[in-house]
Amino acid sequence: MLKKIMSLTLVFIGLFLVGCSSNEYERRDDESNTLYVGSVGASFPTSFMPWLSRDGIAPTIASMVYNTLFSYDDQTGEFVESIGKEWYYVSPEGEPILTTEGKIDYDELEEVYSGSEESYLVVKIIIHDDIFWHDGEKLTVEDIYYTFDIGTNNALSNHAGSLAWTADLQHSYSNGVMTKQGIFTYDHGANERGYEITEEEKDTVMYLHVNKVLGAITSLFSTILILPEHIWEPIVTVDNQLNSKILVKKRYINTKIQLEVVDTNLIQPIPMLKLLH
Repeated sequence: MLKKIMSLTLVFIGLFLVGCSSNEYERRDDESNTLYVGSVGASFPTSFMPWLSRDGIAPTIASMVYNTLFSYDDQTGEFVESIGKEWYYVSPEGEPILTTEGKIDYDELEEVYSGSEESYLVVKIIIHDDIFWHDGEKLTVEDIYYTFDIGTNNALSNHAGSLAWTADLQHSYSNGVMTKQGIFTYDHGANERGYEITEEEKDTVMYLHVNKVLGAITSLFSTILILPEHIWEPIVTVDNQLNSKILVKKRYINTKIQLEVVDTNLIQPIPMLKLLH
């Protein structure tokens, strides 16, 4: 029996070595900083745009091209830095709700909001100041505003996933008209609302209104992939929604994807998108 197992093992090893010795594909000798992703499926994905990524390996590739604000550590139960550097709850007046050690003070949070007439919790987010898109454009909170805003605007996106993932964000539209604002940046009413952001902080600080449940931030932080506003804003229109086949054909037919890792000071480097026509 042992001899039989050894014989079978040698056969498998031999087949493996034969398979490896033939270098049919040029990419196997590619020593550049390029990641190739293989897929077995009936058809090639129609789009790598996150709000459209439903087919084949597209969601996997989209998550390599774009990043979320934070990632979630199942072991510690904490959100880990990604695009986002820091976050915490603040009072309706914008005052931090933190302990002396700089941790979120959940007792104070309950005390502040249990007696509040507001139907939301206010979250302050600070992002890294040294992240850039593939074309050299700096990633700012305006990209995050755009990503969350477009996901809630049913005139631009009637994608079921976007509406579900932004459900705990108190920011809404009706027929393309904003009925409730729940995302605030320097350029989108933060200071007018009472959330102070200096001009030096305009690229890195923002505030969100989320539902009064502690898990309301989870999808916003670790599921939604942040989009470059300067690339997608000119493309996505009322006549060309995020789940429109016109958009898919316009942007991605006959397009190859190459992922390049850009060095940053983050714990995890951010993959950026480079389109090769």
